[in-house]
Amino acid sequence: MSDVAPPEAVDPELPSRLLHDVMARPEFRAATDAPPAWMSWLDRVREAWAGMPSWFDVVLMTLTVVAGIALVVWLLVDHGGRGRRMAVAGAGDEAETPRESRVTARELYARARAARAEGRHGDAVGFAFRAIVRRLIERGLLLDDDSRTNREHLRTLRRRPEESEVLSAVIPPFERMRYGAIPAVAADADLTLSAARSLFPEEPA
Repeated sequence: MSDVAPPEAVDPELPSRLLHDVMARPEFRAATDAPPAWMSWLDRVREAWAGMPSWFDVVLMTLTVVAGIALVVWLLVDHGGRGRRMAVAGAGDEAETPRESRVTARELYARARAARAEGRHGDAVGFAFRAIVRRLIERGLLLDDDSRTNREHLRTLRRRPEESEVLSAVIPPFERMRYGAIPAVAADADLTLSAARSLFPEEPA
């Protein structure tokens, strides 16, 4: 007979018991079937939406389409004349004069007076406005730069109160006509011509 003891039999359930013992530890006991808080909130939203009447979907879709159209229109419209350029803005329906063929301030002032006499109030406002800007450029008080806006020109004239007052007086009627599409009236033409007259003392009244 041999004195060697037979090997012990291997327990086939040992791995399962070891895994069960590990998973039974406190750090692994957290519930895994509880859904996150945001999922329960989402479920409530879905339930509330399902309870809405059928016409609500139609109303919501209509509002979405209207909002989309309004956004497109808003993007296409030049609100308030954003980025207005004014140094050589056209008078009435006349196109802006090219730099190389600009007329003098005196000629623009004469055109403004003629337009007012003929009852063309929009042209009178436009020509008078351009005459003022051109005269200030000729005197070296403003930069001859088409890209500058009304407000930039006024800042340039901040140390010239008389000229600044003249330009400030004609900006509102000109911008209402040019950018607000509001037709000029006789009072607008008279105001701009009156303001321009102070810069053209050599011209007859």
